[in-house]
Amino acid sequence: NSIYAPLHSLYREPMFYINDIASDTGFKNGNCFEVMNDNSIYNDNRTLVAWNHLFQIASRANIVIDRVPEMSDNLFRNGLSKKQMLGEAYFMRAFAYYNLTDVFYRVPLVTDSRVSPTDKLPLASLEDIESCIENDLFNAKDYLPKSYSSRDDAQRPTWAAACGYLARLYMRQAGRARQKADPMEQD
Repeated sequence: NSIYAPLHSLYREPMFYINDIASDTGFKNGNCFEVMNDNSIYNDNRTLVAWNHLFQIASRANIVIDRVPEMSDNLFRNGLSKKQMLGEAYFMRAFAYYNLTDVFYRVPLVTDSRVSPTDKLPLASLEDIESCIENDLFNAKDYLPKSYSSRDDAQRPTWAAACGYLARLYMRQAGRARQKADPMEQD
């Protein structure tokens, strides 16, 4: 549940605002369009909330991925299996990094829960981040169910959600490759 908790604040307003920055809505007098400036985030609260909450999701997913495999199967009840919990964690980490790279492009890539919050981590290459997203989504596909038996689980990711995000990732990569190869874009 803690992996999902930041979604409430994240999608209340910040992600809608951030997705509008590149549109006509973002062109207002006095707006600063430089999201990252001297390795610090422009001090718009919605941008900070998006950054913090997406990293909270990734961090909490890292804890699950690092610790759940060591746990006893007897601890998992009420239809939730260790495999499903890992699938959800892999999916949510991929979801967080996909959105982080959509908004901020290059970000620190943290895939270990034992990283100190005070460490200043370098920005990872987009290729490394997308490789991690792809691996996480393949893991999620292997672990997530195709459907749930109860409507109470309607918000949980499924095998199809992982496939959908893989398709989005591949379309984003194909768009960049096409743009690099397009002679009209070379000007």
